[in-house]
Amino acid sequence: MLIFARRFFFFLCLAGFGLLVPAQARAKAINKVTLKARVALLKLNAVGVDEAEIRTLKDQLKRVLGKVGAFIWLPESKVQARLKRSGQAGLGTVEQQIKALGVPYVITGTVGGLGDSMSLDLRVYDGIRGVELRRAAAEVPLKAKDRSLVLEELMVQLLRPERWVGALDLKISEAGARIMLDGLQVAVTPLDKPLGGLIPGKHILMVSKEGFRDLSQFIEIRYNRVFRLEVDLNNSTVLGQLYEKRRPKPKPKVVTPPPVVFEEAPDSKWQSITGWTCLGLGLASATAGGLLVWYANDIERQLSDSRPTTEDQEELESLYDEGQRANRWGNGLMLAGAAVSVVSAGFFLWSWLDGGSAAPEVKESTTTVGILPTQGGLSLGLSHRW
Repeated sequence: MLIFARRFFFFLCLAGFGLLVPAQARAKAINKVTLKARVALLKLNAVGVDEAEIRTLKDQLKRVLGKVGAFIWLPESKVQARLKRSGQAGLGTVEQQIKALGVPYVITGTVGGLGDSMSLDLRVYDGIRGVELRRAAAEVPLKAKDRSLVLEELMVQLLRPERWVGALDLKISEAGARIMLDGLQVAVTPLDKPLGGLIPGKHILMVSKEGFRDLSQFIEIRYNRVFRLEVDLNNSTVLGQLYEKRRPKPKPKVVTPPPVVFEEAPDSKWQSITGWTCLGLGLASATAGGLLVWYANDIERQLSDSRPTTEDQEELESLYDEGQRANRWGNGLMLAGAAVSVVSAGFFLWSWLDGGSAAPEVKESTTTVGILPTQGGLSLGLSHRW
């Protein structure tokens, strides 16, 4: 057992050396990691809406977030865990709870029943400073299947306001006509492309040219839509209008493989399960190895206490070879058990680190466990990057 303890301690020292490998050296051994900004849904205050409807609405908001961009929800279990760990669960102000979550963005709001629809008023906060960034409101249909587009527009307004735009495509045969929106001149015909970057909502369009009557009309710009309008200045009339969904720009072909994206797991249970499994296998392997070494030592004692004769020489050699094999297998199993036990410690540490920190930080974190090359051979590396 003393030999086993020494070997186990030696392996622990090797693993500890692997943890001390500089972060820059470890970074060369793994792929570049692209992280998504985390968003936490704190709570939705309900006015005239039951809890079942609120849960359905929350689930739809979480599904819509994937269409908005590089964002990922902080799981509800971790939201509650961080609030409880900071002592803000059910207590403190909204600003204190937001800061306790430690994520870049926190969304909260109010849901109210309005007969045939629901009013949804959402606010997004800076999760570090606890200040409100933007607010968006809309009427949400009562039927869950009809809400997707409205919820997507709300999330775009909150998290990607630069994408909250539409476009206007005017077809005017006369050249030199001035185009004005809300009293400001924005272009002169002919137009080579639609007028983009327009805020959704109602606007006043005016088209004027010397020798023609001015045409003035209300138009409505819609999110991610192109409003196509054909104007006849000779008769000062609008010939046709159409909303068309904007087509996304074709993405350039990428030769190199895309970066690996590690998204935060809903919880750290699988790391704990893997750690306990590895620990059990390591202890079983070490125990089996110890029994084999004890058996080899027992054979050695039998041989040393015996008085061999010429007739017993072949049997004693066979017994000696059996003891040598048992000793080799025992040492191998003890080393393997020590290695698996150290790996289990790495998974336990990973599980603990994956619980998150209540301290608010802007940058995301990731944990990496792996076997890394060093000057002396291989080592077990564990890194947690903020």
